[in-house]
Formats: sequence, structure tokens, C-alpha cells
Amino acid sequence: MNPETTAFLDALYQGLEGGFLTFTAIHPDKQHAAPSRHVPLRDEARLADTLARLCTANAQGWGAYFSVAPRKADLGRWRRGGRSDLAALPALFVDIDGDSDAVLRQLNAFEFPPSCLVHSGGGLHGYWFIQPTTDWGMADRVLAGLAAALKGDNTHTSQALRVPGTRNTKSIRNGAPCRLMTLNPERRYSLEAFLPFAQNLPPVSFSRRRSFWSAEPDRERLVEAVTAAVIHQLEGRWKGNGYIAARCPYCHARDRVGMHFSYVESANLSSGSCCQHGPLPPVTMQYLLNGAVVGTRNHALFAAACQFRDARFDLCDTEAVLVMRYLADGVSGESVEGREREARATIRSAYRQVRRRALVEHLPVS
Repeated sequence: MNPETTAFLDALYQGLEGGFLTFTAIHPDKQHAAPSRHVPLRDEARLADTLARLCTANAQGWGAYFSVAPRKADLGRWRRGGRSDLAALPALFVDIDGDSDAVLRQLNAFEFPPSCLVHSGGGLHGYWFIQPTTDWGMADRVLAGLAAALKGDNTHTSQALRVPGTRNTKSIRNGAPCRLMTLNPERRYSLEAFLPFAQNLPPVSFSRRRSFWSAEPDRERLVEAVTAAVIHQLEGRWKGNGYIAARCPYCHARDRVGMHFSYVESANLSSGSCCQHGPLPPVTMQYLLNGAVVGTRNHALFAAACQFRDARFDLCDTEAVLVMRYLADGVSGESVEGREREARATIRSAYRQVRRRALVEHLPVS
């Protein structure tokens, strides 16, 4: 194993017990499915084998990524999971492109010195090691605030970043090394120390007014997140006509990439469409992929059920999808049976109301 990689992983996951480290190979052309491996934390033999395989793929042109937050379980070869699959978040992080020297000066002048800096081969990744947290809502708000304050890319708690000790395989990077620049594992913080940076995320709007789609900064951020999730979580592949063929997030006895579902992103419209149902807008797709936080779960479920109803989904199909989504957002100590009853009652309440015109027009699957 590359000494840089092991030093980085040892420091990042120091003191963390349980969970699975997720490593993913992503081809830069985005036309290939992205296989993942989920390695039990502290399983050194399996970790060494996984990193060796990942480095082999990296040498063949695939990008080598790891998910910062360990997963609760082995999700299989074709899933990286979302927020509901995370075990704990051991670090906050930023992904900043631009002139490396300028970015380095900016990070070194930041009031909280980073625990680790990685040159990604195109920019810098800064990490602040924290006491592991499961406060996903607050962590996402802090990540958004750090990105805004340091002019970085948008990130989220289920983010995957490049593995130090590999190469950046994007064509414009010419195989530049992704290398460890500084590592100071003694610099450890708490999530609470970063609360002044917490940013209020754009509220999930369930308004049916078309003006919702004209709020460009919020809309672009939402569509970007959903597009990334379709590619990484549903094995999405770009097609020549600009659509993304992917596995269907709804219920089918048989499914494969592009068999039932396609997604399109454009300046004026973004939505996913199943050949057997009507289309669903990005806000509903985001809910299916990432769930909702405590305090918004019932409202998000009801709004999603209304969108399913308007897209002419059968009640049984809707319950099969949304009840599982609602249960996945549960927290420790809640009754599973009680939450299931609550979910079904909420969905049926939405279905008792009059069906409205679908929020987005139907999209062809071709």
C-alpha cells in the first residue's frame, strides 16, 4: 500500500470503531458503471487488497475515490449509499479548485488550521478532523458554510473524494498525482466549533408555482446534487442525446440501467421519468435519494406522496417506495412499527386529495 494512503486513512479514522470504508472507481468519461468495495474498518488484509485493486484500476485510467463517512453496512458492488447509510462523519472538508498557491495561503490563514491538506491534482482538499458526529443536518450546513467561506465546490456528508497516493485521471489533468501535502492528526476539533459557519440550506420548496424553478442559485444547486446522485447511486450513464440512463428508483421486479428510467438536466427543466409512470421533479428525486432530516420528515413525505399521486403512481407502488424511504430516515429509539403506520397514513392522506397536473411534463425515455 502507498504510505501516503495508509497514513492518511489511519489519521482520518483514528479512534473510530465499526462501519465500512467505501472505495469507488469512477471512469472520467462517466459512461461506465462505478463499482465500489466496502471494507470493514480495521480489516487490514481486505483494505490492502482493495487498495491494490483500486490502484490497478487507477493505472488503467479510472479515478480512485473514497467516501469520507464510513457506511453502516456492506452495500454491495454497485451502491455507495446516501445519508441514511452513513455510520459517522469523522471530518469536515472542502474541495477548492484554482491556483494551488493562492488556495494554500487561504487555508493556512483560516482561523481553524486544517488537520490535513491534499493536492487533488487539480485543486486542494482540506480536512478538519472532528469528533465523529451523526448530526447529518448540521454537518451538511457546516459543509455548505465552509464551501461558501473558502470559495470551494458544494459538498455533502456522503461525499466521495480522491484517494491520496493515486492519480487524477481527468484528461485535462494529465495524470497529475493526488498527493498528501500536510498531515497534522493532533489537530482535532468538534463540530460545534464550526457552528458559526453553518449555513441555512435552501429550503425544500414544494410550491407548484413555476417561479420555484426560476430561483437560479437554489435550483442549480439542487439539480447538481440530484444529477450527481443519479450517476453515483443509480449507476447513471450519459447517453448521446443528453439524457442519463440509470437504474429506476421505483419498484420493478426486473431492472437494469436504462430499462425503465431516464433523467435529463437542462437550463429550463430537470426531472426523472419512468416508462411506466409519470415524471417526478428534482425535489422529489432528491428526497428519494437522500431522505429528510428530523423536523421535516412528515412534510417531505407528504409532499413526495402528492408528487407520486400526480404522476399517476398506484397507491401500492407509492407505499412500497416511500414507506421504505421514511423508515430509512428513522433515528434511534423510534418504533419501526409506529413509523410505518405513520408513513402509510400520511401517504393515504395525500392520495385522498384531488390529483393535480404533474409539476413537470412527461419526458421520453429514448
